[in-house]
Amino acid sequence: MLIIPNKVNAGLPEDISRNDLLSIVGWFEKHQRSFYILGWSYLRNQQQLEELFYQTILKARKDFPKIKSKTTFDIWVTRVFIDKCRELAASGSIEASEESDAHEELFNALEQLKGEEREALVFTYLQGLSSEETASLLQLSVKEVKEL
Repeated sequence: MLIIPNKVNAGLPEDISRNDLLSIVGWFEKHQRSFYILGWSYLRNQQQLEELFYQTILKARKDFPKIKSKTTFDIWVTRVFIDKCRELAASGSIEASEESDAHEELFNALEQLKGEEREALVFTYLQGLSSEETASLLQLSVKEVKEL
């Protein structure tokens, strides 16, 4: 039997075991790089990214007591983040800011992809998650992730 090590923490991370705004913000600070890449692939605007993090942190604090033991905090908060990305991207209320030349080509290519294709690519290749972890986050089968 092959055992695949799990990169996603089971249950609640130790540093966020209580419904406290500072511990939630601290958790986001530890994971900000991967969330920033995902958010930027949708929004490409610093002001919207700040709003995205703000809304996600508030929702995480508000809904913290509702987290089911079956769902890890990491997966749950990533789903919330993706939903907020989609909402803000669909609203298009703030014009895109100028990107650095080094990242412009990558983000232009990501922008051409459909939502789930973009998310799967970011999770798998930029964040280094396995197909199984990506499938869990996107609520798809592993086969569907590999076909994207």
